Formats: sequence, C-alpha cells, structure tokens
Amino acid sequence: GAVSAKGAVSAKGAVSAKGAESGKGKGSGDNWGGCGVWQPMFNAMMSVLAKGAGKAGGGLRNFKPELRVWVSGLPPNNVSKELNMKLKEHMSLAGVPCLFAEVGKSGTGGAAFKTNSEALVACSTLNGSQFEGVTLQCDMWSGKA
Repeated sequence: GAVSAKGAVSAKGAVSAKGAESGKGKGSGDNWGGCGVWQPMFNAMMSVLAKGAGKAGGGLRNFKPELRVWVSGLPPNNVSKELNMKLKEHMSLAGVPCLFAEVGKSGTGGAAFKTNSEALVACSTLNGSQFEGVTLQCDMWSGKA
C-alpha cells in the first residue's frame, strides 16, 4: 500500500514536473533552439538547392552578366553535377575555356567565361550545336537579364 502511495507521489511529482515543463514551454523551445542551430544550416542547404534548381545557379551569379552565356534547349528536370560538367566541357569546345556551366531544372542554364569576348565567341560558335542529343540555343546573358 505504501508503494502505491509512493507511486501516487511520483505520479504527482511527474505532474508537477510536467507543470514545470509546460511552464518551461519556452525551455522546450530552447531545445528546439538547439535544433535551431541545425536549422540555419538546413535553410542554407535548402537555399543552395533552390538556387541550383533555379534558372541561374548561385555559381553563375558570381559572374558578371557580360561574362555569361544563356543556354536553352536542354531537357527539363535533368539536373546533375555530371551534366553540368559535360556542359562545361561542351561550352569549352568553342576554343575558349568555360569557367562554369550549370543546367537548371527548367531545361535552361548558363555558362560563364573569363572575358566578354570569350563569352561572345562561345555563344556564336555553340548556338545550334548538338549536346547530349539536343540542339542548344545560346544567347548573351545581358539580352535575357
């Protein structure tokens, strides 16, 4: 019997602990705040993914518009690092080194070059070229911005 009374006390204790916890609802919020340390990283990760999924990736934004070539005609929803690397190699076929290339999930992408004249050369040389079984359309970025 004493044990059940003790049990009642511990249940009461649990209730009061619960009460303290609900009073400390902000305390459990702090716990989430602890997770909140993780959340900004998650948000940063998501924004990186979102940027990559957009028409112009975060990497392309690092280049001035006059150094960028807008590329379309790519199959939509075909985003991968491998495809970006292949596009970068393809954009270098113009005889000018492509610094960065990215394909967005809408089937449009971009490539960046060291100078405006290199971007112009690549744009005019590779417009209408075959890449991964599709015909690319290239245009200077500033015309699309």
